Amino acid sequence: MCDYKPSMIAASAVYCARVVLGMYPFWNNYLNMSTGYSEEMMWPCVNVMMELCNEACRDGSMEVFKKF
Repeated sequence: MCDYKPSMIAASAVYCARVVLGMYPFWNNYLNMSTGYSEEMMWPCVNVMMELCNEACRDGSMEVFKKF
């Protein structure tokens, strides 16, 4: 994740959260204008973020989140 700007990480986190919550469309013009990032620009960072989340789920380290 260190390869990305903090603003890119934040925008990608919003995108991932919208995917998890099923908020369609996942990215819209308002978010594009607010962040300065298009959906296409965020794909590399989003893919890394989603893969890290998937790894955490597979490793069983998400048990803390399930508890709360």
